[in-house]
Amino acid sequence: MLHQYLTYFSWNRMKRHFEPLAIASRVAQGTNRRGDQVLLLLGKLFKTYKDILEDVQTTSDADSEQDFEQDSEQDSEFLAILASLEKRWSKADQDFFITCLFLNPWIWLGLFNEDEISTGEIVGILLWQYKKVFKTDEAPTGFTNQVIEFKDHSLMRNDHLGLSLQK
Repeated sequence: MLHQYLTYFSWNRMKRHFEPLAIASRVAQGTNRRGDQVLLLLGKLFKTYKDILEDVQTTSDADSEQDFEQDSEQDSEFLAILASLEKRWSKADQDFFITCLFLNPWIWLGLFNEDEISTGEIVGILLWQYKKVFKTDEAPTGFTNQVIEFKDHSLMRNDHLGLSLQK
């Protein structure tokens, strides 16, 4: 009976650790994957592991030294995963992901907080990305106005469809 319990416990622990990674790996390897989808997937993965870590920390009832050691081991495992995700994000081309999210009108409204990143900052990122991708020193005339119109048009369209995602 104890052996079955330990096997069940080990299986659940492994499932809890690896299932989010397996799902993320499967989704990220799909054909025609876009940058905004990858970013949202990484964000979901980070949130999942952060929630699991908080759950482990709040529900741990260390009745014995062995339980305490297992909980500490689990904490360090989840902390290592979170640290790895943060490290990858810090090395990523964040402007690329911001551009991808901005250009997807169904996503960006709910994710961008104007107190954190202004329209001017987004315009600057898009200008830099345009110049980088098209290997030019100048953006087309009216580029800034087109970005602002895109944003405003997305706001109007989403409000019209009842999809306003205001804070």
